[in-house]
Amino acid sequence: KIPPTVREIAKYLGLSTRTVTSHLKKLRELGIITFRIGKKRRVSRGLKITTNVLLYRQ
Repeated sequence: KIPPTVREIAKYLGLSTRTVTSHLKKLRELGIITFRIGKKRRVSRGLKITTNVLLYRQ
């Protein structure tokens, strides 16, 4: 299965790509996820969850 792009995550959650990118950056800094920079996309489909996390919206 191919991991989702930032745009796909944002659309699914009803959030802006800027908000999703900000949260992904924090998760990356914590070592929870990794992602690769793509040539045609700012963040490629290389998003990989490395730890079990609970996702929730407040």
